[in-house]
Amino acid sequence: MSLISLFTDHGKRKVDINLRLKKIRKNIADLPELIENLSILNKNKKIKKLLKDPRKFFLDSKFFPNSFEPIVNEVFNFKDGIDVVRFESFISLEDLENDRPLILIFNCNDWKREYILNYFPNNHLLFAPIKYNDKEIRLALEKIYAYKTPQSVIIWGSQHNESVLSYCRDYNISIKRVEDGFLRSAQLGVEYSRPLSLAFDSLGLYFDSYKASDVENLLNFESLENYDDYIEQSIALINLIKILKISKYNKPSLYNIEEILGPKLKKRILVIGQSRNDASLRLGGVDDYSIENMIDIVNSEHKNVEIIYKPHPDEIYKNLANLETYNNVRTLIEDVNLGDIFECVDHVYVYTSLSGMEALFYNLKVTVLGKPFYAGWGLTDDRKEISRRYRKLSLLELFYISYVLYPTYEIN
Repeated sequence: MSLISLFTDHGKRKVDINLRLKKIRKNIADLPELIENLSILNKNKKIKKLLKDPRKFFLDSKFFPNSFEPIVNEVFNFKDGIDVVRFESFISLEDLENDRPLILIFNCNDWKREYILNYFPNNHLLFAPIKYNDKEIRLALEKIYAYKTPQSVIIWGSQHNESVLSYCRDYNISIKRVEDGFLRSAQLGVEYSRPLSLAFDSLGLYFDSYKASDVENLLNFESLENYDDYIEQSIALINLIKILKISKYNKPSLYNIEEILGPKLKKRILVIGQSRNDASLRLGGVDDYSIENMIDIVNSEHKNVEIIYKPHPDEIYKNLANLETYNNVRTLIEDVNLGDIFECVDHVYVYTSLSGMEALFYNLKVTVLGKPFYAGWGLTDDRKEISRRYRKLSLLELFYISYVLYPTYEIN
């Protein structure tokens, strides 16, 4: 897949409630049988909700990912025939006696299930429910193991469940964590857009600075001497990223940044905001996330500068009142492409945002207040020590390992 194809709108997926209602009306005769099959649900409550407000019912629905076919795997019905804990095979209703290696997936929301299948075309995937009781999930895992030994367990995000981890230890089953890759989509994840790259990590998560990860080990130890064309590839891809203004998310720019900022009369410093709930802050060595604190640091280190603050989309209006006390801060509430902003500034400050690494592609100085995976290699101005990272890397080495070797890109 080319980099260009990663950033078109073909990966975008929006929930069309009217279309869902149309499908349900077409298949209304099958509705009682379908609900009967979904025996884990409180039927009376759900039926009342359906009859009272069908639009809200299907908007809130957790068990209709893409189709209205029941997806119960009967192998795992237990406790008097009631589906207390159910592993769902999103497309296939085959039993486990097939030749495909089995993968168990945890903490994967319904809307993500369809596209994650594309990453494992030769495997049989079973998805655990988002909410489950530790005791019951362990019993379900034991039942699965009696049929077939899973090849691996994949856990989305940083969720920790001792029952799952102990099960994997007891039966020597490998665990991988997964998160969105560094080149994701044309839209934000909250808009249910399909990520066209994922980061699978056998050690942890790339943004968890408290333990080693696969990407950190690659950056520490992988020799690129065996990759004859890595320099040419890295140069070409970085240039492509800059020409097309590609970043992790790629919403089209609706405004001209030069018209917004006006003429550049002094040094400009870009301050990147993040969502306060971002796990990369909590796991990235940031104990006191504060935009005001970052701006104070910038002002203490630079005199007579213009500060451009780009908030996270979820927090555009949350800090405006607090920032009014600064006479040299301009908050970008407009929808502007990050690459356009990079071309108008001289220096970037971040906590753990991937935007810090993207700024390196534009030859900008980057000051890092947290411990993101790309810090500690001699390319960024790091304010926190990361003792595990001891190798000095070039930008091309950092890029090739992080963007080419580490993630997995979806194959059409």
